[in-house]
Order: sequence, then C-alpha cells, then structure tokens
Amino acid sequence: MSEQQQSRVKVNISDSSARLLQKYKDQGQSATQTINYALAYYEYFQGQLEDGKVIQTVDPATGERHNVEFIL
Repeated sequence: MSEQQQSRVKVNISDSSARLLQKYKDQGQSATQTINYALAYYEYFQGQLEDGKVIQTVDPATGERHNVEFIL
C-alpha cells in the first residue's frame, strides 16, 4: 500500500466559511475532511462545466428542474 504525501496549508477564510467548517466539525467531520471533500466536488463540477454540461437540481416531488450556476 502506498502512502499518500500530505501538505500543510495555512489559509485565511471568511467568517461565513469558518462557521461552515465549524458546522461540519460539530457533525463529526474534521476541517481537513471538509476541505478535501469540497475540493473534490469543485474538481468534479468544474470538469463537467468545462465539458459543456449543465448542472441541475431536480425537485423529486414535482420534477421541477433548475440550472445551477457557478461563479468560477
């Protein structure tokens, strides 16, 4: 099994981002996990958009669809 190399990063974040990190910490998820998940999601959605795809939400009760717009 190969060991993944890790990097330590120190960043400044907004108060609202700090509150979100705390929210997930309160739910048992570390800041490291939260940030790693967020980067993975960002990479996925960015790739989809670069491929010309549209990202939507769907209300399962009504079938109503809304395009999700990202400011990237």
